[in-house]
Amino acid sequence: MESFEAHVSEIEPGTPDGAHLVAVAESHPVRQALLAKLSSLYEVLLAATFVPFLLFFMLAAKRQVWHATMQLFPATQRTEVKETLSDVTLVLRSYVVGTALVGLILVIASWLFFWGIGLEFPFLLALVSGLANLIPYLGVVLSWLPPLLIGLKKFNTPGPFVGIFFMLTFFHFVANNLLVPALVGWRVRLNALALTVSLLFFGFLWGGIGLLLAIPITAVIKVICDHNEALQPVGRWLSA
Repeated sequence: MESFEAHVSEIEPGTPDGAHLVAVAESHPVRQALLAKLSSLYEVLLAATFVPFLLFFMLAAKRQVWHATMQLFPATQRTEVKETLSDVTLVLRSYVVGTALVGLILVIASWLFFWGIGLEFPFLLALVSGLANLIPYLGVVLSWLPPLLIGLKKFNTPGPFVGIFFMLTFFHFVANNLLVPALVGWRVRLNALALTVSLLFFGFLWGGIGLLLAIPITAVIKVICDHNEALQPVGRWLSA
């Protein structure tokens, strides 16, 4: 951290001649900015460690869980429940495919950009930065860190760092405002307004994890609304 702050200090504007310096005992702004994001990143990583175990137990107990789920409903409604669950499976699969396409586009764009400015390990940086950029709102900050750390060894002027900030923020803006509604929203049959509202709501409710789960949760809610006559107007609004 101290080495990182020292390199940042080297590219900051110099002090004019004759100016008086006053030392203030406070934390470096770079350290404050990084540490402020560590709590959200820690929450995301902690939750991600449970995903493999969750998948294992879901697959291992698939038959039992399916049978027990069917028993929750009257026999006359089980056919409709099966159709609903099939649609949920299809929507979640479409969400994964759409997100993978957006991630691939981000990785390729980041790779070309890092290669163009001469950063070391451009593909590895693009892989980490592009996948981090998939996280709504928080991802743009995470995508900055890998190229900035590598860039400190190569660049001694603020120009390249400003370019990295600008381009990765631009990629994030395009991904969340154009690619996600077009490739993910279309596949899960959600409109751009519903996607934005769901991201804001679940992000406020659960933080970083809510941002990751907002779209699939909203897509599942829409499927349930489509199969419930009383809630069908809500489902039509979500896909309008």
